Amino acid sequence: MTCNTFLCWATALLCLLLAQESSALPETDYGPILDLGYAKYQGVRYSSLGFNLFQGIPYAAPPVGNLRWRAPVPIEKYLNNHDKNVARNATHPGKICVQGATTWGSNTTINLPSQSEDCLVMDVYTPLLPRSKNLPIAVNIHGGGYITGYNLDNSHLSSYANGSLIIVNIQYRLGFYGFLGSNEIQKDGTANAGFLDQRAALEWIQRNAPAFGGDPKKVTIWGGSAGGGSVMAQMMLHGGEERPPFRAAAAEFPGFLPFKGPGIVNGQYQALLATTNCSTLQCLRDTPEPALDTATKNAYAIGWTQGRYGYGDFWVTPTVDGKAIKELPSDAFKNGHFSKVPLLTDHSSWEGEGFTNLSITTKADVQHNFERFWQIRNESFFKQLLSLYPPSTYDTTYFSNPTWKEVIAIFPSFAKVIGDQPWAQAAGIWGDVVIRCTSWVVATGSSGVGMPTWKMFVDAGYKLHGVSDSYIQGAPNSTGNPPLESAMKDYFVSFFVNADPNQPVPGVLAPASQQPHWPLYSSGGSQGAVLGVTDKTLDVIPDPEDSDKCRFYQKHNALIGV
Repeated sequence: MTCNTFLCWATALLCLLLAQESSALPETDYGPILDLGYAKYQGVRYSSLGFNLFQGIPYAAPPVGNLRWRAPVPIEKYLNNHDKNVARNATHPGKICVQGATTWGSNTTINLPSQSEDCLVMDVYTPLLPRSKNLPIAVNIHGGGYITGYNLDNSHLSSYANGSLIIVNIQYRLGFYGFLGSNEIQKDGTANAGFLDQRAALEWIQRNAPAFGGDPKKVTIWGGSAGGGSVMAQMMLHGGEERPPFRAAAAEFPGFLPFKGPGIVNGQYQALLATTNCSTLQCLRDTPEPALDTATKNAYAIGWTQGRYGYGDFWVTPTVDGKAIKELPSDAFKNGHFSKVPLLTDHSSWEGEGFTNLSITTKADVQHNFERFWQIRNESFFKQLLSLYPPSTYDTTYFSNPTWKEVIAIFPSFAKVIGDQPWAQAAGIWGDVVIRCTSWVVATGSSGVGMPTWKMFVDAGYKLHGVSDSYIQGAPNSTGNPPLESAMKDYFVSFFVNADPNQPVPGVLAPASQQPHWPLYSSGGSQGAVLGVTDKTLDVIPDPEDSDKCRFYQKHNALIGV
């Protein structure tokens, strides 16, 4: 198969880079034992990098068979008959969760790691020379549109933190396994199981952090894209808990796809019944794992053929179930229905370009694209929407940006959109409604209730979705901009350690106090609301998302499910 979309190419490139990083890890020493009381795990010591790594530690029972589409079961209950004196192998990654595949983004040559429903595992990075007995913990929730993704490499950030931080990566159920909701599942199971998996992992950390040198009172949840949306979801969970299992939140380029109504959600369930030849939920739970995997991929194809989702939508994504997620994100953060903790959020300048159909060439194409994306027909709405994105915005200045040369060098198919104003208009809409305005929603909501809030706008590097992580999690000098890599790592390590990106961290090579001060966020058009990041500067700028566009989406949030 070939890569026909940016998403495919970008995913392939990311996986290749991460695989190269993992294979480049230095020789190791086997031996460190993590004793959790109910079980022991043998990890790997990376002496030259300064950390121990324990991979594939389960935090919940395998969600298979009758546990499908149910809340996760704590692993301690599942392992109650295990020999506690025999160390289990934690020297290799666990299997990744079964991946989804939308028809518009499925053409790929990537060789993914082994997939399984038995995937509710975490990786734990602990420093060889911890700077205290009870270290802060950063919990990374991966992205992937809520249908793909898995634990990736955080070895470089762990090394950079230099004994001041523990990093934990967590996996969760995806797509049809993690976010299928229907009337039947609501009666005998749970929707948004993926979010409940994430919460189960956080609760596991609360119970077990002291065993690996962590402080359960100093947990920061952190993720990008769907991982950033997941951070918001954990803040929203159960209507916003007063005492959540985390003290701070970092929602990077947070992404929420349209929250679907009951008709679409029940249609997803019916599509899965059809592809499994089942008529009941119990039949779905009894279906063998390989057959269910095939059926879910066929269901994505059926949904696309029948026009049930559009380009840029991952279809089987979070829903408002009235239990775990009680209301749409715009409403939750506007109404204060979320856990109040210090918040950091960011996004890049070109968030939508990688998720926009390269075949869009006319104004009619733009409207049709988003009619399918949102599953709505509303002429008045689209007239107002398109007026906010005049084609003149995307003139030669936009297309002459030097970044385009870099993008086209990696993704040659993008050459065809140069000068295509309707395509750029569609990219702007997707980037705003899914990412940029989502960041604005969480920042204004958090700062509006008096919580310390920091917001960053990244207009550096290749500018596309996820670019900030290349500076935060990448290998030294992997971006060609070491000063910016250090600055970004400093801000984030400081936030993880102190719940404030401006406080110094003892032992880190370039303390955050040496970087430009990152001011607290303020909305309402105030000067100095956001830290603006370019290749050469870190400046205080007004919030570019404090705009009529984001307010338009917030006004119409019930119509478009945001």
